Amino acid sequence: MDSLAKKQGVIKKAMAAQVEEGKITRHDKAILLEQVTGRLSATEEELERAKKGNKPKKAEKLADVIKKLGMRKSKIDGIVPQAPQKLKTEPQIASLRQEMAPLVLLEQETKGRLLSIKEQTKMTRKIKIEEEIVQLENQAREWFEDDDSFAARVQASRDAAKNRAAKRAVTSKKSGSVSSSTNKKGSSWSSTGTKKTSSWVLPAATKKSAPKSGGKKKSAGGMFAAMMDSDSDSD
Repeated sequence: MDSLAKKQGVIKKAMAAQVEEGKITRHDKAILLEQVTGRLSATEEELERAKKGNKPKKAEKLADVIKKLGMRKSKIDGIVPQAPQKLKTEPQIASLRQEMAPLVLLEQETKGRLLSIKEQTKMTRKIKIEEEIVQLENQAREWFEDDDSFAARVQASRDAAKNRAAKRAVTSKKSGSVSSSTNKKGSSWSSTGTKKTSSWVLPAATKKSAPKSGGKKKSAGGMFAAMMDSDSDSD
């Protein structure tokens, strides 16, 4: 029992240091602020009762606790939250998302029409990839990690993937525009003092459709907060 209490003390000290260094996530900060605000309000009410009950010593002690709680609240308020810890299966998830990118484009391009057998096969693979990603996300959950903390880390991973996909789409679009502009310039010639002349096409030549360009498109908040909340402010 003494060994367990000692370990608990070491963990509490490490967590307190983590807060002092500002190494907390947005989720951690919200929980800690909620706890310290609640304790501050309750202690202020207790102080009022102590004053009405003519208990100066208790009132003095409670006033000291309120001061410490106020300082803690200010400290937490001023912390700029850090990004949630990445999922440990992030590399595998990123690889699957990269494989799925062209399949997402295909799904968008084929909306409203029947799919070929080859396209149906690809869409089946897309569904399978989505299932594999969810499995990898669940495998990344840490021991004793509460639902909210885990959900925040998963959402951060998904948001980052969406941002990367959006940037690739913009880059691909710009690249396609430059290529199209270059092809147009090369299709005709002009010289000083003469009008621009369109290129000649042999009668026997047949038009070819231009190819479509495709583009690819450790946080344990609950436990952490619970340990911090059990810390005595009267010490």
